[in-house]
Amino acid sequence: MVQEGTLSQLLAERRWPIAALALVTDIDESTATRIVKGQSRPHATTAVRMAEGLGIGYGRMRRILTATWEAGQAAQESTAAGATR
Repeated sequence: MVQEGTLSQLLAERRWPIAALALVTDIDESTATRIVKGQSRPHATTAVRMAEGLGIGYGRMRRILTATWEAGQAAQESTAAGATR
């Protein structure tokens, strides 16, 4: 299986700002920002709206969201480790 990139990477490829994602998925921009940064996981209904708004399948959307979450958690762990030094 091909590893999916993050949601941030997909938006960058499409040259979409987070505000555009928020608009097509009908979520507020702060929620979209937390999802894109991997700081929050969307509910399944939101993930479906995101997939539809981006024109991709739900399975691909889930893989992208998983990659996004993992990247966000790794970034938080790295930041926390740096703060304790």
